[in-house]
Amino acid sequence: MPRIVRVTQFLGLIIGVLMDDEIPTGLELIGKALEQDTSRGDHFSMFRIICSSILRISIGAMFLTSLFFIVIQEDTVIGVFFDVLALEFVESIDDVIFELCRRGFFSRRLKLAANQEHAINCSSGSSSRGVRKWSKRIIRFVYCSIIVVMCVGLSYITAKQPQGTYGCTDIMARFGDEVWEDSWVELDQQCTTNSDCSNGNQKCFQGLCHEPRLLIYSHFNGLYIQDGIIAERPRYVEMNKEKGEPYKSTIPAEIIYCEDIEAWVLMHPKIKTSVDSEDQNECQWLLRSEQTEDFDIEELSEGYWRLWDGKIVDDYKIDIDCAECANDSHCNYMGTCVEEPGLDQRCECFPGVS
Repeated sequence: MPRIVRVTQFLGLIIGVLMDDEIPTGLELIGKALEQDTSRGDHFSMFRIICSSILRISIGAMFLTSLFFIVIQEDTVIGVFFDVLALEFVESIDDVIFELCRRGFFSRRLKLAANQEHAINCSSGSSSRGVRKWSKRIIRFVYCSIIVVMCVGLSYITAKQPQGTYGCTDIMARFGDEVWEDSWVELDQQCTTNSDCSNGNQKCFQGLCHEPRLLIYSHFNGLYIQDGIIAERPRYVEMNKEKGEPYKSTIPAEIIYCEDIEAWVLMHPKIKTSVDSEDQNECQWLLRSEQTEDFDIEELSEGYWRLWDGKIVDDYKIDIDCAECANDSHCNYMGTCVEEPGLDQRCECFPGVS
């Protein structure tokens, strides 16, 4: 996620806390009630004051909780500020209704009730001043603590998100039935010129022979498991079709985030899109998503991807689901839900399922 968005998220949280007056008002009223009780002044019902103050504090707490969870999911600067303004509007609806009551928009009875002045009168004795001083200290402490807790929480999420902590570690991918007849597969044979390769169809590229072969995209279907981080996002590696375990000799395909095009891509280390450096696409992608900064690849399966078969094929539909499961029905009839020691439950492909 761009740094400017992260900075805006922190600013949004701080601004939201500063705009909220329900928590400090509730704490202040409780302090006034205690001050009144200490000074033995004109008594209002302590029970009513404390209950109404707790309700105020609860509203403020719900506002800040909603603000936190909404802001951390926003990925645009303008979206962060719109979220803050929208939540502040919702929280202030009760104040708007109160002002309308004071102006007589609803009924004369509500107008008279809303315009009554209620003030807690306390003496200026030393005991009252002590309660007043401590209540102000508590309000400042709570105010600062809320800002610190929310910023620490956002910092923790910011640090953990690039490691794939909040996304699926196992995914089930299906890439359709498209065929590319002349994909360039890298061989182990070293070369300096085309004549060093075994036959005339092969070409020398980057010191190794490459051979055109038929590529069927459905062969890449199956289970992919997170293995490392690339560009601050999870790297998913293709698993064996038989048991859902890592390949022992076969080099697997990978789903990674390509920073050059700011998109998720399917690529294979042994497959080149061209043996001409000028005609290659970025990151040697076979499939690529739309330009995005999203950390969760599962969300991108709803959109259209682009496929490479010597040229770009637009609006190509794929399917990516989380392979973490609770029962067999979550595996989309392509496998069974199993649990391995020390790991979450995940889908294991049926034998022969590609």
